[in-house]
Amino acid sequence: MHGCIVCGRLHNLLVVTSSAGKMIDCTVMDSSCHMLFSNDHPLIVCNKHREGEIKTALDRHHTGPELAQDLQDD
Repeated sequence: MHGCIVCGRLHNLLVVTSSAGKMIDCTVMDSSCHMLFSNDHPLIVCNKHREGEIKTALDRHHTGPELAQDLQDD
């Protein structure tokens, strides 16, 4: 199970990992969502969300090093 990056709604995933635990491949098992991209972990978004909502969620999820450091200082 993995939550939508915008609203948190849970979706089923099929994830293939190496013996070392690194993700090799991933696919969503639900037609109401899709993957944005797949690096070290999957990012899922419901099909109903608009581009602006997705961009805002991605910006919030992928903070730059400066912002991440600022958040740690608080």
